[in-house]
Amino acid sequence: MKPFRLLLRDLWSQALSCIPLPWFDGLRHRYAMETDDSRKKRVLGVLLRMCRYRPLRDGAESYAIEQMPPLRLGNDGSQISRYVYWLGPAGYEPVVSRWWSLCCSRAHGILEIGANIGYMTIQGAASAGLNIPYVAVEPNPDASLRLKRNLELNALNAVRVVEAAVVGQITRPTLEFCVSSLEAYAAPTGSHLAAVGAPSAHERVIQVPVAAVNALLDGIDLVKLDVEGAELDILAAAQERLAAQRAILFIEILDDACELRSFIADFAKKHAFILFILCDPLVE
Repeated sequence: MKPFRLLLRDLWSQALSCIPLPWFDGLRHRYAMETDDSRKKRVLGVLLRMCRYRPLRDGAESYAIEQMPPLRLGNDGSQISRYVYWLGPAGYEPVVSRWWSLCCSRAHGILEIGANIGYMTIQGAASAGLNIPYVAVEPNPDASLRLKRNLELNALNAVRVVEAAVVGQITRPTLEFCVSSLEAYAAPTGSHLAAVGAPSAHERVIQVPVAAVNALLDGIDLVKLDVEGAELDILAAAQERLAAQRAILFIEILDDACELRSFIADFAKKHAFILFILCDPLVE
């Protein structure tokens, strides 16, 4: 049985579906045109966050991302796609998105582990250019299908997609991967390896192939890690190569990841790296 909050969300989504999608266009465009610090933009943002649960299934197969021409994103029913449709760059990890694109524009080799549908991938690859090697890794078959579609939409055919879960050391050819069975969204965020979090009653388990992190690091000087709790295993196995290659690292740290925080602090001290918290403004 679904939790009460998800039932309420689904009811709200059904109610919003009664309103034709084009009726919201003016609201979206006005939000995009307002300056970031304006009171009007904050009010419009609140309204759009309420609207974001409206399904996009009666819209086009893809849409242009507001304020990011000419990038497009598939209308694929995913959470990220909906957020970005309604709110543009502010819809999903806006600070990470901005800094990721900037770093990609200066990188010589890029590795993105946990690419999901490829929202960050298309921004990073477009900023890097066609001659920069870019590897995007995603173990969820549903998400990787959408990732490839978004790369095709933006003619970013040079990006190599690896459909596997990245690990420090390969001990078996496949691993159990947990995906929410409650979410109405396609390719839900928060999917994770069973090895770092046992599946809940509301998750289905699939078998996914694995790839060793060190096999992916040749020529890489920029790495993004978003693997829902598996970061420590990957970093511990790759730390010497990452330090030797002076790679810039984007790492998602979950709230309760105390061991990962300690590892990163020790790594930074040992190898003379500088740590930043990605927020506005940056915190060193």
